[in-house]
Parts: sequence; structure tokens; C-alpha cells
Amino acid sequence: MKKLKNQFSWSFSRQRLFKECKRKYYLNHYGMWNGWQNDADERTKKIYLLKKMTNRYMLSGGAVHDIIKIIIMNFEVDAIMEFPQAEELLHEKLRKAYTQSKKQDWKKNPKDNCNLSEHYFNENISKEQWIQFRENASACLKGFYEFTDYEIIKNSDSNTWFESPKFDTFEFRGVKIFSEPDFAYKKNDIIIIYDWKTGKISPDDKIQLLIYALYAKNKWGADFSKIQLSDVYLKDSASVYVHDVEEKIPEVESMMQSSIKEMQSMLIDVESNTANEVDFKMTDDTNKCRFCSFKEICHPDNWEEL
Repeated sequence: MKKLKNQFSWSFSRQRLFKECKRKYYLNHYGMWNGWQNDADERTKKIYLLKKMTNRYMLSGGAVHDIIKIIIMNFEVDAIMEFPQAEELLHEKLRKAYTQSKKQDWKKNPKDNCNLSEHYFNENISKEQWIQFRENASACLKGFYEFTDYEIIKNSDSNTWFESPKFDTFEFRGVKIFSEPDFAYKKNDIIIIYDWKTGKISPDDKIQLLIYALYAKNKWGADFSKIQLSDVYLKDSASVYVHDVEEKIPEVESMMQSSIKEMQSMLIDVESNTANEVDFKMTDDTNKCRFCSFKEICHPDNWEEL
């Protein structure tokens, strides 16, 4: 089997991680490399295990996205999945992940089995909090059915849909950019792109949408003036739009270029994408460390006291 090579790439989530904590960024993208190999050292295996860890909020968001994708795929064959059926699929997905984590199946295969930080770090999560977690996920899924454009999507011609393969990329000034719009279709001569959100409104979300516009131009040949971008906050059934896309693109491209340059400036060698852990300093904000998956690595002697 051909050995995987750690190639430099960029994404908006990677940029946010870089800004949050340089050490966390290093561990997530470099320190974990080859941690899935049987002959890897124990520290690298641990870093890889912790990278694969999630929490109940991320689990919920991912599960809701997965079910919405199934709902939309059913539209393609004129099969309407009503909310009760979709909700049961969602709950089943959450139960399976919860059970995998509780049984510690991740010890055998951290890639394909859920490892919740709430279990791993023995966080004191009450039964009521777990119930609330499930109800919040259901509320987000319900929000999709109550979304103002739900009927439009349901009745749209699937031939107008644009497929975005998982972990898809486009090229930006020689760098691979990861970008994956949740759903896009063409109405008349306008490409409409949606991004489903299960969390609270954040100003950064609009930047992510503009990166989707770059994706659409590179992958589908879209004209910026013919792109409509929308964040859909599912729990509130609210939409936030980005206007004047073409005018905002240069600023986003400048941000991307600056971010890439800063990330690469910290590497030992850009061509081989190699890095040294000591060059990536830990954040001074230990409050961030309390909620970080890598706290065992960075604070081996006192992580429980953070």
C-alpha cells in the first residue's frame, strides 16, 4: 500500500484552529501523523486517538447534517421522509455513537468508532443533560422541515443540483483548499448555496460562505454575480444571507493568502510540509485547555485540575 503523505492544505476550520492555539493546530495536523500505524510510538498513537475524539455538540451537528442529506437524497426519487421517521433515524445514529463511546469500542478502532470527550474525561454529565442533547438535535432537524425553502428544495429538479463530494477541494494559488457546501442547486441562472448550522450565529459563518463561492467558481464555473449564499440556522429556522458577493471576494482571498503564508512560515520545510512541535506555542488561555481534546498531551501532570 502506498504510504500516505502529509500534504499542506487549507480550510476555514483549519484557520480557526490555528488562531485558537498553535500547539493544538500542530497536534491536529502534524503530531497525529501515522498515529494509525501499528508501529507508531505510543505518544503519536495517543495524539491520533485524541484527534478523533468528538463531543456531544459536534456529534449532534454531524448527525443532523447526515440525516438532512438522506432526506434530500430521497427527494431525488420522489420519496418524502416525514419528520418522525427522520427523527428516529437521527436518534438511532446518536444512540449508536453513544454506545460505541460508552463501550470504548474506539480502543479497537478510533477512526470508525465514536469517542466522546464526556466519557473519555469522565465529565459529570447528568441524564437530563443527555436528554437535552438529544432534544436539541431533534429541534435542529425539525428546523429543516420548517425552513422557508424546504418546499422549494423538495420540489426542485434533481438535475439542477450540484454534487459536492465529501472532503472536496479546489486550488487556490497552488494550495489545496478543502471546502464542501451542504447543498446547492440552480434556479433559473442563479446558483443557490445553503450551509446548515446547528449552533449560534457567528460573524465568521459569512466568511465560510464566501469560500463556498470560490469553490463554486472553481468547480462549477459559477459567476460571482450569479451566486446566492445562505446560512440556515436550523434551531431557529432563520437564514442569514451574504450580499454583494463579488465585492467581498478580494478581501476573503487576501485573508486566505495571509493565513496560508503565516501557517507555512512556521514550517521547517514548506515543500515537504514538515514541522517542529516546539515552534508551535501553547495558548496562554488555560480556559481553552479545559475543553481541549489534547489537554492530556500538553498538561500531562495536571490536566484534571484545569
